Amino acid sequence: MVADGERLSLGCVVSAIIARKSFPAARFHFAVPSDADISLDLPDGLLDDLGVKTHVFPFRSLLVEGKDYRILNKVRALSAFGPSPVLFCDSDLFFVRAVPVDYFTGRTVPAATPEHGRHDFPWESLYPHFDMYCPSFRILCGGGEVSLPWFNAGLVYAPNGAELGGVWEDLCVAINQLDWVPERWPYLDQIALPLAMAKLTPGARVMEASVLDGRLNQNLFHWMHDQSYAEHGFGVHHHGRVSLIRRYFPRILMWLREDYPILDELLDRYSVYDDAIELPVG
Repeated sequence: MVADGERLSLGCVVSAIIARKSFPAARFHFAVPSDADISLDLPDGLLDDLGVKTHVFPFRSLLVEGKDYRILNKVRALSAFGPSPVLFCDSDLFFVRAVPVDYFTGRTVPAATPEHGRHDFPWESLYPHFDMYCPSFRILCGGGEVSLPWFNAGLVYAPNGAELGGVWEDLCVAINQLDWVPERWPYLDQIALPLAMAKLTPGARVMEASVLDGRLNQNLFHWMHDQSYAEHGFGVHHHGRVSLIRRYFPRILMWLREDYPILDELLDRYSVYDDAIELPVG
């Protein structure tokens, strides 16, 4: 996970605390860009108690359509882990149950879960532009639409973290120069991800092995009336919607309070970033 500023750092710590009960075998690593720090005024020893290791990696600035693209940090963070296998997760994702390690055994190509909604990009032009082949199959998005492989970058498996990080970053930088690719802001990392997968797959084409089960990365939305199904998955991608965490996972929070009374304080601070809350102007 990337701990870049207060919002992302709060999400990282909340996820690590929840995992102590829901996924105790998980070992968390927080990647911190060199121009930032966690600085949450946490109790001494909390990160050690959670088994968290921190890694500092070099920050790189990238302008995308005239805006600073700090999302690139998540791509660069992969290189901090060297050639080790990595399950990279966004800071706003936590696990409600343990992911069986055997699910990743034998996977030799990068993989991720389908995005919730379809979003069309010029895939038929992008792949040959980089001497790769357009996929020959379609995926089922979380919302039920059919699409060429298009992934949510909030949970990505890399058999070799540094290798995927390097290829993914190079493609982000290259695609950023292509004016004919729309909406590079804010989707540059997601546009580049399937191409990075293809680059690291024999035959230079994304294969079905790169598609993970969507239950590993289930989104929570304010506009959906009943999302209790998320309790039966593995990963919950809440996008900082603390109100929905409290609505759908009260038993997990109650389970944690005795051992980690700081959790409620962290969630209160994190709730400032909940997009259901009207923030003050100015």
